[in-house]
Amino acid sequence: MSQNPPRGSVNIGHAQFDFEGRESMFTVSTDRRGQSSAAQTIADSFSPPIELEQLVNPDEVFQKQLPSTPKFVKWGVQWHKEPTYMILFALGGLLLGIGHHCYYNSLSGTEAGSNQRQQWAHNFGNILAVLVVATLHRANGYAYSQLFWGTVRGRSFTLGSLDKMFSLTTDPMGFFNLEVFRHAPFAVALALLCWSMGLAGILPPGTLVVVSGTVGQVTEAFLPVLNWKSLFWGLANRRIPGDLNQLTELVSDIAAQSAVTMDVLRFSPTAPNSSYTLQVQGPYLQCKKASSTGQSALDYYTQRLATNADNAILTPSGLNDFTPKPHEHHYLSMLYFSAFDPMLGKQGLRWPGPDQYNNWNVDLPPTFTQSFPLNISGEDDAGSKINYQVIPRQLWVQTTENSIICTLGNATREVNFHFVDGVQTISYGELQGFAPLYVWYTRNNFFDVDLDRWPYVAVYLGLTNLLSGNITTQLQVLNDQFGYNTLVDSSSRVLLTGLDACRDFTENTWSTHPISRILSENGSIQRSEGRFYNNLFDKHPSSCRNHTLERAIEDLATNITISMMTSSNLTSISQKTTEVHLFPTRNLYHYNPLYLLLSYGLAFLFTTLSISLGLYTFHTNGVIHGSTFSSIIMTTRNSKLDEISKGSSLGRPLDKELKMLRLRFGAINMDGKVERAAFGVGDKVGALKKGGRYV
Repeated sequence: MSQNPPRGSVNIGHAQFDFEGRESMFTVSTDRRGQSSAAQTIADSFSPPIELEQLVNPDEVFQKQLPSTPKFVKWGVQWHKEPTYMILFALGGLLLGIGHHCYYNSLSGTEAGSNQRQQWAHNFGNILAVLVVATLHRANGYAYSQLFWGTVRGRSFTLGSLDKMFSLTTDPMGFFNLEVFRHAPFAVALALLCWSMGLAGILPPGTLVVVSGTVGQVTEAFLPVLNWKSLFWGLANRRIPGDLNQLTELVSDIAAQSAVTMDVLRFSPTAPNSSYTLQVQGPYLQCKKASSTGQSALDYYTQRLATNADNAILTPSGLNDFTPKPHEHHYLSMLYFSAFDPMLGKQGLRWPGPDQYNNWNVDLPPTFTQSFPLNISGEDDAGSKINYQVIPRQLWVQTTENSIICTLGNATREVNFHFVDGVQTISYGELQGFAPLYVWYTRNNFFDVDLDRWPYVAVYLGLTNLLSGNITTQLQVLNDQFGYNTLVDSSSRVLLTGLDACRDFTENTWSTHPISRILSENGSIQRSEGRFYNNLFDKHPSSCRNHTLERAIEDLATNITISMMTSSNLTSISQKTTEVHLFPTRNLYHYNPLYLLLSYGLAFLFTTLSISLGLYTFHTNGVIHGSTFSSIIMTTRNSKLDEISKGSSLGRPLDKELKMLRLRFGAINMDGKVERAAFGVGDKVGALKKGGRYV
C-alpha cells in the first residue's frame, strides 16, 4: 500500500529526494520484494545531494556559483617554459648534428665489413639526420607560434587567411594566400624556414660511402739484400796480375737496362700494396768538379784531341790555342762529351784501341800516370813484407765546358720502397759514410787478387761500359743562315741514357755558336750565328735530376746498384728482419664532411635567427601564446562570434561570407566596464595593451 510522501520531499519514479533536510538518501528500489541493494545503498551514501533546480536549469546554477568579482588575465612570460624549450631544442639539434659528424668521422677509414654492418651504419646516420631535422623544426615551430599571435594582434585578417596562417607550418597551401604574403611576410618566412628544415636531412646521410681502399698493417719479414760473396758478379783474370776487367753478362745487362730507363728496375713486391725501408750498402759514385791536378790532366787530354790530323776535336776553351791547317784538318768536330777511367785502359790492355768495355789507353801526361798510384807496403799471408800500389776507381768526364771526376766508393743510402697495386716508387736519401775505394794496381804476389772489392768494381764497370767514349758533332751548313747538327763520334753509349737531357748537352757554347767551317783564304775558324737544326739532344729535362750532369751520373750509379737487388743470383736473404708496412685492399668507409657540415650549419644558422625572433616576440607579446585546444577556446569565446558562427558549429565547410569576415585578436568591450582579450570583428576590436586588465 502506497503512502503519501512526507512534507518537503518528492517521489520521482523509484528515487526519493529530501529538499529540506541537511542529509538526503538516494535509494533505488528493487522489483523483487521491495528490497534495495546493500552495496548500492552504501555507494549512494557518499554521493552529494542533488537539488531539484539542478535538474531543471543547471546553467543558472553555474552562473550563481561564479564569483561576483571578475578575474583578470595574468601577464608575464614564464621564461623557464616555452622559451627555454625552444632554445633547448635548437641546442639539441646542434649537438645531434655534431654527434652525426663525429660518428661518421669515427667510421671514416675503417673497414666497412659485412652488408649488415654497412646497413646499420647507414641506419644510424639516417636516424641522426631525422632527429636533427625534428629538433630544429620544433625550435622553429615555437618561434612561429609566438610570431603568429604577435601578427594577428597588429592587424585584422580574414577568417580564411587566419586558417591558412594557423596551419602554415603543416599545410603548404597557405603559401598561396595573397593576403598572408602581403601582410604577414615574417610569418611566411618563418613558416618556410620550418618547411626547409627537412632539406637539411637530405645530404648528410650520403656523406658516408663505401670505397675500395687500403688499410695499414705492420709485419716483420726477411728481405733479400746484396750478396757480395756471390760468384755471379764476375771472375778476375788470374793470368795477368791485378787484371780486374771482367764482369758477367748478368751485371752488364742489369746496368744497361737501368741506364736506358734512367730508373731502378722493377722489384717483386712483398705485397701489391706495401712499403719498407732498407739501408743499402754498396758501390756508389761521388761526382765533383775536377781539382787543379785533375783539370791539368784533362786540359792536356783535350789538347791532344785537337791535334788529330784527320779530325780535330775541339772545346771552346781550346779554340784560342788552336791553329787550323786547312790542308791537314779536313774536319773540325765539337766535343760534347768524353768519359773514361784514366787507369782502366792501362791494366791488361796490350793494344791501343778500346776494349770490349770501351776502355782505352788514354793519352795523359806521363807525370800524371806515374804519380796517380799510391805506394803501399804490407805483409802477405806468409808474413813476408810486400810493396804494391793502389789506385782509386774514377770516371773522368769532359763536356763542352765542364770537367767532372766521379769517384767510386763504399757508402750507404737509405732506400724507400713503396708499392701501390704492384707499381713501385723508389726514393733514397743522401750518401752516408762515403769512403773512396782503392784497388791494387801492381802486386808482387802473382795470384793474390782482391776478391772482396771485385763485386764493387764489377758494378762500376757496368756503368763505365755505358759512358766511356766520346760524343762529337759537326755542323752541316746549308747556307749562310741555316744548318743542322750531325754526329761524328758516338763511341760513348751515353745517348742511350737520359744524361743527354742535362744542360751540359742542351745549353752550351756549341749549341748557340757552333763551328761552321775553316776559311781556306786565311785558315780562320768561322762560327755560325744563325739558326741551325739540332735534334740530337731533345729528351725531356726531367731525365736529368737538377739539370746537372754531376747529380745525374750519381743517380744513374745509384739506380744501377739498387737494381742489382732484383736478381736472385746477386742477393741472399738477410739475417735481420725488416719492418714491412702492408696495405691490403679492403672496403672502407669514406666520409666527406663538406655537405653534412654545410647542411647542418645553414640549418642551425637560420634556426638561430628564428629563435632570436621568437625570443623578441615573447618579450613584445608579454605572455606565452599557444596553439592548443584550450588556447583556441579561451580566445574565441564572445557573444558576437557565437552569433556569427551559428550554422557552422561543425567547423567545415565555412560559408563564403564567413571566410571573408575580418577578425583581429585584441580587446573586446563586454558590458562597458571590462574588456575581454579575444578574437573579434576587426573594426570593433581595440588594441591589446601589454599589461592591460582583461577578463
